[in-house]
Amino acid sequence: ADGLTDEPAAANDAHAADAIAESLAEALAPAVLRPLGFPESPLGLWSLAAVESRAAAAIGRHWHLSDGLAPLFPPRLVGGGRDDPSATTLVVAFSSLGWHGLARAEWRGALDAAAASHPSPLAIAHALDTAKSWYAANPRTGAIDDGAWWREALAQLCAPYKRVVFLGDSMGATAALRYATCADAVVAYVPQVDLRDFTRCDRADLDDERKANVRAAIVRACDEAASISIHVGRDADDLYQLNYLPRAAAAFAADEDAGDVDEPLPRDGCTAQAVVDDGRGFRVVKHDAEGHAIGAELKKQGRLIDALLADLSNFV
Repeated sequence: ADGLTDEPAAANDAHAADAIAESLAEALAPAVLRPLGFPESPLGLWSLAAVESRAAAAIGRHWHLSDGLAPLFPPRLVGGGRDDPSATTLVVAFSSLGWHGLARAEWRGALDAAAASHPSPLAIAHALDTAKSWYAANPRTGAIDDGAWWREALAQLCAPYKRVVFLGDSMGATAALRYATCADAVVAYVPQVDLRDFTRCDRADLDDERKANVRAAIVRACDEAASISIHVGRDADDLYQLNYLPRAAAAFAADEDAGDVDEPLPRDGCTAQAVVDDGRGFRVVKHDAEGHAIGAELKKQGRLIDALLADLSNFV
């Protein structure tokens, strides 16, 4: 199963969350919870996280359904070839908030399938933000630092590679765009550009000023990045986010056949997608796909792998 495109059962995720909480509480009870006077239970775990941001960040490194420790999973080579970063393209897949609040290493299955048909090998790394900060917090301390930790970590991760592509969906797409200048190309599915529009972005320390900073950083990065491909479906909220990107607005204004930037595809039964390109490496792909989870919808339609391959072929 793919962490993004295969929706898990809510009950299974609830059981998994309970199991993670019980396991962490048991592990921390002797050395942390008991000495500090917290209940030796999940309640004690949540109480500790509520009063100490570093503890919350440490718990968050385990609070996901992927192997290893968040926030960054090291690259793995797929598609054969030599393990030589200087001759390999790195794809960093940024995870979304998750189907039921549990993050996973997303795009794994889709990228493996795409790599099987791609002419050159790919190294795939995964990034998770278990702090619900839209990749604006330091995952070691839990504090909002306006992306400083992520910029440095991504720069170090990407430095050895011949070419770098950032890929993300929803919250992950926000990160892919925000840090676009660390990559050669970006593929962003339903990015959230202005976080003030989304009620789920509700961390108290991620206030309106900081959310506005995220939007401004995305706009700057889009202006400076060489290659960006944004994918949206029919969801009105997702389409509206394109209004915040000057390059998107300009591309649609320059194409008399494109319609409005936030207008969905016509329901004519034959238009599966439409592409608007500004001729300078920035393009918007509108899909005939309902809802916010267009990756899952495109997979159902049998079009997701082709869409990924098209982007990778353009960039790699």
